[in-house]
Amino acid sequence: MIYVANDHAGYKLGMALYEKMLMKYLNVYHLGCCSTMPTDYPLFAHRVAEQMKAFESNRGILVCGTGIGMAMAANRHSHIRAAVCERTGQARLARQHNAANVLCLSGNRLTLEDAWPIVKSFLFTDADEDERHRRRRRMINES
Repeated sequence: MIYVANDHAGYKLGMALYEKMLMKYLNVYHLGCCSTMPTDYPLFAHRVAEQMKAFESNRGILVCGTGIGMAMAANRHSHIRAAVCERTGQARLARQHNAANVLCLSGNRLTLEDAWPIVKSFLFTDADEDERHRRRRRMINES
């Protein structure tokens, strides 16, 4: 399952991504706000994190003004590894090296045309199971 959530600043991009994923027949669920009325982004990051507890294979996509606030809120949960990405290469490496399970995007800086390749890179890249990457991921969890 892919959980998508956005605050008011990420509404346009979040909804566009959600609709595009539906059209691509991806298993997606929207947990974000449904307007541009001001909201509190941590609520939506926590909603996604809570839903992602069930299965390790779940992914999340969070959209706020910069992506940074959503990432900070999501990363408060021990089972979440959220990464802010603005390029496909960042999303690919976040998945390969860090096994990121939540992608955070900027609704202020990215259009659907910018964001869709980043989302595809995030969704369709597997985590590298090389021992050096697994060791580093364990070290992150130890702190």
